[in-house]
Amino acid sequence: MVEVTSEGLVGLDQPGIADAPTLRRSVCFALVIATLAAVVVLLGAIKLAVYPQFATFHAGFVLLADGITAYLLFGQFRYRRQLPYAALGSAYLFNAAVMVPFLLSFPGALKADGALLGGPQSAVWVWVCWHLFFPALVLLSLGIERRSGARVSKERVTPILAMSVGGTLAFVMAIAVVVTALQSRLPVLIVADTTRPLSWTFYTVVAPIASVAATATLVAWRRGWQSRSILHLWLAVALTAFMADVATGLGSHGRYTIGWYGGRVESMIAGSVLLLVFLDEINSLYRRLGRAMGELQRSNEQLATALRGADLALCDWHLAGGELVFGKGWTTLLGYPADELGTEASTLEALLHPDDEPTARHELIRHLKGETPLLEAQIRMRHRQGHWIWVLIRAMVVDRGDEGRATRLAGTAMDVTQRKEAELKIARLSQMNELLLNCAGAGIYGIDLDGGCTFINPAALEMLGFDRDEVVGTLAHQVFHHHHKDGSVYPESECPVHQTLRDGLERDVEDALVRRNGEVLPVRMSVAPITDGGRLIGAAVVFRDIAQRKAMETELRHLATTDPLTGVANRRSFLERVEMEQARMRRFAQPGALLMVDIDHFKKVNDTFGHAVGDIVLRQLCEVSVRSLRGIDLMGRLGGEEFGILLPGTNASGAREVAERFRREVADTAFHGGSGELSVTVSIGVTELDPIDSGPEAALARADVALYQAKLRGRNQVEVHCPEADESTGAPVGFEA
Repeated sequence: MVEVTSEGLVGLDQPGIADAPTLRRSVCFALVIATLAAVVVLLGAIKLAVYPQFATFHAGFVLLADGITAYLLFGQFRYRRQLPYAALGSAYLFNAAVMVPFLLSFPGALKADGALLGGPQSAVWVWVCWHLFFPALVLLSLGIERRSGARVSKERVTPILAMSVGGTLAFVMAIAVVVTALQSRLPVLIVADTTRPLSWTFYTVVAPIASVAATATLVAWRRGWQSRSILHLWLAVALTAFMADVATGLGSHGRYTIGWYGGRVESMIAGSVLLLVFLDEINSLYRRLGRAMGELQRSNEQLATALRGADLALCDWHLAGGELVFGKGWTTLLGYPADELGTEASTLEALLHPDDEPTARHELIRHLKGETPLLEAQIRMRHRQGHWIWVLIRAMVVDRGDEGRATRLAGTAMDVTQRKEAELKIARLSQMNELLLNCAGAGIYGIDLDGGCTFINPAALEMLGFDRDEVVGTLAHQVFHHHHKDGSVYPESECPVHQTLRDGLERDVEDALVRRNGEVLPVRMSVAPITDGGRLIGAAVVFRDIAQRKAMETELRHLATTDPLTGVANRRSFLERVEMEQARMRRFAQPGALLMVDIDHFKKVNDTFGHAVGDIVLRQLCEVSVRSLRGIDLMGRLGGEEFGILLPGTNASGAREVAERFRREVADTAFHGGSGELSVTVSIGVTELDPIDSGPEAALARADVALYQAKLRGRNQVEVHCPEADESTGAPVGFEA
């Protein structure tokens, strides 16, 4: 069946479009051409009657056949808008047009006593140019195809066609001018009055021509055999015929021999058959395309009937222009007349339930980015009568721009309210119905009392990566449940499935299975006993892949405990750690300390350089802490430019040393601002954690007092809290940190 491209086009260069009979015909025809050429070369030296008008017949045939071929190729270029077709059309137009100077310069062809153009050697040199530049142009077209598969715009088609035709004809005229103007200076290739009319110069000149033609032939055959395209196979056979013409020319021993006449006859036969084959392939191609389009039309009619029968509402969203087109089904779905539904995207947003809007937006963005093959979501939409109905949305991108950006989205909507209500009712049914409901889309397998797998569903096989024959009849625990997620051996006695086989109790646990490739699959596993007449005969296991949920939980945990700007602990997480450290101190009687860090004159940094530079300074300060602090220490952002540092197992003296080292590291670091480097200093207040503190606030207050003292002493200081400083903790009015 013909494959239609994404633009709705079909071309002769499409890979795989040539079937096996086409391949066989191509090879057989090439062998016939090669055999005819060999026979002609063997008998090439035998002289025949002088009949120069035969050249007229041969040139006229080439002019007609290659002119038709050029017209077809240029037509394919206008249709497909791909440059290789324009280059091939130029090559065949060159073949056709060069026949004019060839005839005008051939002795006796159009004039009884000589030629109309040039001298005795002009026709031979036109033949040389013809046989050199045609395969060269074909090689050029194949090179263009290899390097550029993009289509040109519609606006460039006509200029490129005009340039190709005009350039080719101008090139042919240039050849005619050269062989005329330089007729007396052209090297002699044929000596008509000698026993060996072909000179050694002729063989020297034709040798590179033969190499170019042979190269083009081999490239075309290789491309055609690999891609199985009609164009390349036809081109390979055509170049084989052209190569045969060159071979017969080399073995003809001059004009009016069997080689000379036979070569012309062989090339005309090959050209006729090739043109007929080319036309037949094009005809066959478009017949198949017509059948494909007919099938597509019937499929569209069947689809339209199915949509009407399924009561689906259609939607077509042109993303580039923002136009949203609603089908007639939306009137039935939501009760709105057609004139009340607008054509803007905001129409859908106004109808969405607020709780479903984030999910719908998330799934839409993922699909537009190409992360999902289909947009599918169940959402609630407001009916015209005011109530909410459940709607199943299925849509997909049907068109993308040159850069892969989605430009059009089409989809359907279906009322699934009754189904959703039925699902809620099913959820309240018996245990077995609940189990069956939970099995939808989940991995399911069963084992007998010996642990042998008795059945397993496709979802489980897909998640585990096994084939059915590798699992059914084997001991399931040994196949995919033999290790914990940490890599340690998983004894059967600890396995929840085997525990259910022993006691007949249901279990619902988080566990891990092992895929066929050795990867660990975190799952939520439900195990239920299977009984027959009250007798335990096995167990059924239902599991779901929770890897994504686990990853999301980890990410949410990170977001909940981390300051988004600096990456250090946020205030809540930091205070929780301080409280945990205080509890540890009370239990084990170990010391601990707390540092309060504030960036000096940070307001000036924001006012002078902007908040973006201020954010950079905050992040760089946290990077300095990584170099200065121990792995067990914790830095947290308490607010603005104020940070706390928890030092477990450290007394006041050790904390002061850490604070001084951190202060010096900050002062020696060049902070990068928007227009250059900045010098940044910090003031640090130090306090020991006290076991009698009821919470972290007391330690924070003491560290804050010490920090205030460091500010009063000129900033860029470290101060350890002393009780006397508690008498005055308020900053004077106008005090700047």
